[in-house]
Amino acid sequence: MRERPNRDALNRAVDVFRDAMRPFVVRHMRRACGDGAEEAIRSSLNDAAGKAFQRLRRRGEGIEGAIDLNTVPYIINHHWKGVFGSAFEYDRSSLNLIRVIVDARNESSHPGGKDLRVQYVESRLADVAEVLGRIGAEEGKQEVEGIRDGLVLGGEDSEPPVPRPATTPRSGGYWVYEDRPTSRARVHEGTCRYCNDGEGMGRGRIEAENEWYGPFVSREEAFRRAGATGQRDVRGCGVCRP
Repeated sequence: MRERPNRDALNRAVDVFRDAMRPFVVRHMRRACGDGAEEAIRSSLNDAAGKAFQRLRRRGEGIEGAIDLNTVPYIINHHWKGVFGSAFEYDRSSLNLIRVIVDARNESSHPGGKDLRVQYVESRLADVAEVLGRIGAEEGKQEVEGIRDGLVLGGEDSEPPVPRPATTPRSGGYWVYEDRPTSRARVHEGTCRYCNDGEGMGRGRIEAENEWYGPFVSREEAFRRAGATGQRDVRGCGVCRP
C-alpha cells in the first residue's frame, strides 16, 4: 500500500475532533432542549441524514455515536440562535472553521494517487486545534498540536514550506490578510507588490500588527481560509488579483 503520512495525520486529528465535537453538540442540545434534544437533533437533518441517524439509534447506538461528522455543521447552524451562538460567543467564524474541517475529512476519505500536501494538512490541523480550544477541549487540542508538530516537511509529495514572515508575505503561495476593524479579509499572492516592503506601492501600506494567515498552496485554499475568518467583506486583492 502507498504510504500517505500527511493524510494519516489529518485522519488522526479528525478522529480527535469527532470525539470532542459529538459530546459537545449533545451536551449543549440537552442543556437547551432537555428530553427533546434527540428529536431536535434529528429534525435539523435532511431526510437521508435523519433516517441514518434513526437507523443507528434503533441499532442501539447512543445519540453521540449516531451523529455523523458531516451533519455537525448543519446541527450547529440550525440551532445557532437558541443553542450554539452563545457557546461560540456569537462568532460564526467557528462554524466556518467546522465546515472547512469537515470538507478536509471528506477530501482525505477519497485520496488521489499522491499524499495530501503537507501545507494543506498543517493548515487543517491548525483549524482543528483552534476549534477544540474554542469548545474547551484542551486535551484534544494539545493532542492535535502534537500531531501537527510531528508532520514531516519536505518529501516527494510535498512542496517546500514558505516561512511565515514577521510582518508581510514576501514570497510564495497565497496569503490571507484579516483587518478586524474594517471587517475585511483579502487574499493576496505572496509576491503582491501592495504587501511587500520596498517594492512598488507596498512599502508601509500594511502594518505588522494586522493578522495574516498562510502560506496556502492554492487560490481555492486561501479563499476557504478567508471565508473562515468570519469577516463580512471577503475578496481578492485588487492589485495582484489572485
